[in-house]
Amino acid sequence: MKSVYMLCADGIVIDRRTNNVSIFNIIEEINSIGFPLLINKLYTICLMNREANDDEITEAQFELKLDNKMLLKTNTSINFQHRQKTRAMLEVSGLVIPVPGTLKINLHKDGEVFAFTEIVINKIEKVPPASTTIN
Repeated sequence: MKSVYMLCADGIVIDRRTNNVSIFNIIEEINSIGFPLLINKLYTICLMNREANDDEITEAQFELKLDNKMLLKTNTSINFQHRQKTRAMLEVSGLVIPVPGTLKINLHKDGEVFAFTEIVINKIEKVPPASTTIN
């Protein structure tokens, strides 16, 4: 299997009729003034190409690590359904980030990582609230 892309977002919707994907608020970096940080929802999606020697149905694992500390590991079934491409998606609710660092998300099979993405999580100083007048 080869990854075409892997990314994280606040929301992902797949249209049942057309199979088109809508991705909302792609997450590339997170800034927080306090820790621990609670991420209410985190979606990860990976588009994969099947290679000639790949099985049509296989098992893989998603891993979420903060630097080198494992936060979550879960199995996923990958089913190409007689097609060349398929998607694997993960929805995580209530992910607690204890300290700033790099959130590393990967998808692997038999110990070999074939897709990954990273989100830098920064601690920032308190910023003054923005105010505006709307007429």
